[in-house]
Amino acid sequence: MRLQEICPGVSRLLSIVALALLCALAFAARCHTVRDVLVEGRIYFADADCYSRMTRARMAAEEGHLFIRTHRFENWPAGTRPHTTAPLDWLIVATKTVLDGAFTLTGATSVLRNQTLDLAGALIAPILGLLTCAWLGWWARLMQRNANAPPAFAWPAGTWLAVPFFFAISPILVHGTLLGRPDHQALLLLLLSVALGAELILARSLSRRWAIVAGVAWACALWVSLYEPLVLFGVVSAVWGGTNRRRFAAVETRPGWIIFVLILAVAFACEGWRISWPDETLRHAFGRWKQTVGELAPLDPRGPLLYRWLGAGVVITPVLLGLTARRDRLSLAVATVLIALFALTLWQLRWGYFLALGFAMSLPWQLAAWRRAWIAWPVFVLALWPMAQDWDEKLFPEDHPELGSEKRHGVHRLEGIHLRGIAESMRSPEPRPFIAPWWLSPSLAYWSRQPGIAGSSHQSLPGISRTARFFLAAGPDDAERLAREFGAKWIVTDDPDRLVETSRQLLGESGSFTPYVSHLHEHGTPRERVNEEDLRAASPQARQRLIEMADRAEADELGSSAFSCVVKNQFYKLFAVKEGSR
Repeated sequence: MRLQEICPGVSRLLSIVALALLCALAFAARCHTVRDVLVEGRIYFADADCYSRMTRARMAAEEGHLFIRTHRFENWPAGTRPHTTAPLDWLIVATKTVLDGAFTLTGATSVLRNQTLDLAGALIAPILGLLTCAWLGWWARLMQRNANAPPAFAWPAGTWLAVPFFFAISPILVHGTLLGRPDHQALLLLLLSVALGAELILARSLSRRWAIVAGVAWACALWVSLYEPLVLFGVVSAVWGGTNRRRFAAVETRPGWIIFVLILAVAFACEGWRISWPDETLRHAFGRWKQTVGELAPLDPRGPLLYRWLGAGVVITPVLLGLTARRDRLSLAVATVLIALFALTLWQLRWGYFLALGFAMSLPWQLAAWRRAWIAWPVFVLALWPMAQDWDEKLFPEDHPELGSEKRHGVHRLEGIHLRGIAESMRSPEPRPFIAPWWLSPSLAYWSRQPGIAGSSHQSLPGISRTARFFLAAGPDDAERLAREFGAKWIVTDDPDRLVETSRQLLGESGSFTPYVSHLHEHGTPRERVNEEDLRAASPQARQRLIEMADRAEADELGSSAFSCVVKNQFYKLFAVKEGSR
């Protein structure tokens, strides 16, 4: 006899405590990058797209924009019509409001007191991860107690805990809801976990309440993104079409469909239609650009990545779901969705977040194949060994000197500090567009409040291509002509080898010459540093002559009088584009 049958109150209390501990674990796991996010009292984000999101959030917080249909801070001057939508912007701004109130009420003094927008952006993904973990635990326990389950089918004791536990520690799910990563995937993981959970409950028994939950979750997920949720909605609809078509027209599910349509109608009315077919030039550029983007690469099923995400048990998942299907046909629907997600992940790694979510939700059916908890749990825990290795390398990089992890993290933090210094040197009341590598443009735009000619989204490919043309300019005349043609006032250079290689890959060129940007980056030195002592000691007339001499010397050194090095540091250099012609 089970504990919940003997003393249901104690069983419920233990379940609540266990789920609370797992939620705490989930939040703590997502904050393991705190040293990379909070650096010298300032907040840094995980990748380029996060800075684009934070620019939107700042526009919403400071300028009151509820819906931002155009990004002027990328692909300048045309801007972009992004696929990014408002819900996550609102959540970040709402979190900022809560943090502002908390600091005001407590009177706490902190270096973060004046960075509440950045703090909200850093915290929003772990908060969403915590909520997703809590939902998955509650849903799994509800499914285990579902009276409408087949009589011959029962999950082993405590099996429901495997779902939130797996979500808490899976490296790919942690990354999707990571501290300092305000990306739409964090919100999608929550919404799609609710949508899929509600669909599985409806598969047991059609219910008006759960149909409404499913309708709201699917509609909100589609509002956030018309890519992954739309594909997954199609997969789930196909499963329903093959198993129980009553789902589409039953009286119990009609309120859910009505709410689903209403929310989508509101979303399209407020956000506008964001989808357009790219022209031929853009399609060719996208094919080359995506080769430089890690999440668009395919998954190698023979490599270790899949096992680090899902554990070694993934190899027997089809067998376990097949065994469970004898007693519960719902296992076949779960397996179908998992197969579809696995195929999509083989195509693009970005689907790995949702494959891991589906795998987590399938765990009760997998563990049920073992029949007994004392068998199921040891097998489940042992199968997590690849995950443990991944976490060991993350948390204790000094134990893995061959990886150089700690050194790389230190360099990454230092790069962020120096890039932020460059951006703050670019600030001015009037717009002064800049040319920079596309992967640096969003953070520069956020910190400098200046528009970038490139960006990190595929809608910015026209601007990315223009900056690539600049970085491949053969000589100073071509570089100056392009800079003035693009209206650039600033040039930011990074490692020239990477700039040239990435630009050639993007434009499909393979030249043997050394582009001008290599010479520019190598020889650029701020004039003030070269003549600082002389300038302080000289009279005004002599100071002017020294400046003119320095200008001529800089022009001779750079091979152009159009550019002037303003700031340089260990990693980057900032050049001003001088007014007038060469």
